[in-house]
Amino acid sequence: MRPVGSTALAVALAFVSPPALTGGEVAKRAPCKYEENCECAAPGITLRWKAAYCMPLMQTDDLENEGVQQCLARPDPAAVRKLGACGQNAYWKAMICGVLRQKNDVRKCVRDKTFVPRFVEMGAGS
Repeated sequence: MRPVGSTALAVALAFVSPPALTGGEVAKRAPCKYEENCECAAPGITLRWKAAYCMPLMQTDDLENEGVQQCLARPDPAAVRKLGACGQNAYWKAMICGVLRQKNDVRKCVRDKTFVPRFVEMGAGS
């Protein structure tokens, strides 16, 4: 399957703006189950989002698979490296949606706040 590249970046950027929060609202929020970047449209640890993209490309759920490790070692596109964590997570979510869904379902997948891969949510060993 072919990565959706710049299309994924454009789709991802359309959804990276977290809702505005005041200092008091941030303090009141309970910690989220995703550990990091909880305020993002695609919450969670960024490296887990990239891993969740690499694993289906290699047709495995083994994080230690050689192909997955090579995929993870590849430098991110320059435009993605310039983004903050929320933008990077949204980019990887769009890439995952491009791999796992029909082309016409990618935007719907990216907008689906309930779609968080199990690996992103639970980490290795999940």
